[in-house]
Amino acid sequence: MAGVFGLLFDTLFLATITATGSAMITGVPLVIRWSQSITVAANWSSFVVVVTLIGLIPFTGGIASPAVDWIIIAPALALVFGSQISGIIWGVVAVLLLLVLDFIPVTNTFIQTHELVADRDLLKVCSTSVLMGLLTSLLVIFRRHHRELLETASRFEDDASVDPLTNIANRRELNRQLSIHIQRAQRNRNCLALAALDLDAFKSINDTYGHGVGDAVLVEVADRLDETLRDVDVVARSGGDEFIVLLEGMNDAEHFDRVGHRILNCFEEPFNTGNVSIDVNCSVGFGFLPVDTLRWLDAEKIKERAVKLADRAMYESKKEDRNWVVKGLETS
Repeated sequence: MAGVFGLLFDTLFLATITATGSAMITGVPLVIRWSQSITVAANWSSFVVVVTLIGLIPFTGGIASPAVDWIIIAPALALVFGSQISGIIWGVVAVLLLLVLDFIPVTNTFIQTHELVADRDLLKVCSTSVLMGLLTSLLVIFRRHHRELLETASRFEDDASVDPLTNIANRRELNRQLSIHIQRAQRNRNCLALAALDLDAFKSINDTYGHGVGDAVLVEVADRLDETLRDVDVVARSGGDEFIVLLEGMNDAEHFDRVGHRILNCFEEPFNTGNVSIDVNCSVGFGFLPVDTLRWLDAEKIKERAVKLADRAMYESKKEDRNWVVKGLETS
């Protein structure tokens, strides 16, 4: 009779482990695609392990069952692939499960695994081999999908922060970079400075040569600005034919003159697009907030005032046909 029970036990135990591993391997990609989260998939796998063991252990000898050894898989999966909190939670669940199983009586209707001493060594070897194979497969799946999630997240982040036409920062990224510049200026006690650029008579370029040529001009403007200005400066397209440049370490008039000349130098050479050569000019306005202002204004007010100052300076430059105009808070 013990031999029959041993055969049934071996079959049941190995079949359950195989089914559990198959369920995890099949389900993990689906859960990852649905939730877009490795942590959720890890918690789902831990849940499958715990539910399976809850159903298996009482019928394979209770606390004496070899299946008890695999209870550690649940918190391990959650910790390695999920988070520390998930690992702690599933660890507590595993401990509570062991305490509950210790109080479950093993009656004659249960398979008495402690009587199957001869079968347990073989069972351990077989179950361990199957389990290691399944966990290895699961690890490969986790790593592959984790890499895919990271690549997808990176693409989404790039798409959300880059202007699709000019491949420079868009308005969203400009706002984020402006927050960083404000913090840095406050920390280093520098002025906050930015430049607003608007292409002169850009509408006539679109009307005369078409929007394709106009787009090509915008791309070339962005490239020239990005190549001419410093690496610490941020060039962004704020919309249409308008650009914003966040300037680092600008504290006196000489700095604005130097940057103003660099910007205008970008427009000295004509813009060659296909068979068309176009002379393009721009109006530039600088806006800056002094150190003292940055100390008593909140970040959103600082952003609003700095951009408004630069825009006003830029439109004044366009109206008065000047190279550039500088406006600070004290002169606004």
